[in-house]
Amino acid sequence: MATRWLMAVILTAATMWLGMEVAPEGTPPFRFAIQGDLHNFRRVPESYLSRMLKDAKEIGCAFIAFLGDIFNGTKENPMRLSKESPLPLLW
Repeated sequence: MATRWLMAVILTAATMWLGMEVAPEGTPPFRFAIQGDLHNFRRVPESYLSRMLKDAKEIGCAFIAFLGDIFNGTKENPMRLSKESPLPLLW
C-alpha cells in the first residue's frame, strides 16, 4: 500500500515539475499492449500471442510491444507474428 502511495506522489511531483497538464476531459486514451520474455514461444505460447494481437486491435490499442528475450536458441522465430498483426509491432 505504501508503495502505491509513494508512486502516486512521485508521478504527481514529476508531472508538476515537468509542467505537464492533464488531458482535457473527453480526450481518448492512448492504449498499447505489451508482453515480454517470449523465448521463441517457450514461456508465452503462440496461441496466447495470436489472441493478444486480435484483442489489442479490438480494445483500440495504437501498437503492440514485445520486449525482453525474444529468441532462445534456434527454435521458431516469433517475429513472424508481424505478418498477421493488425497493428504495428515493436520488437
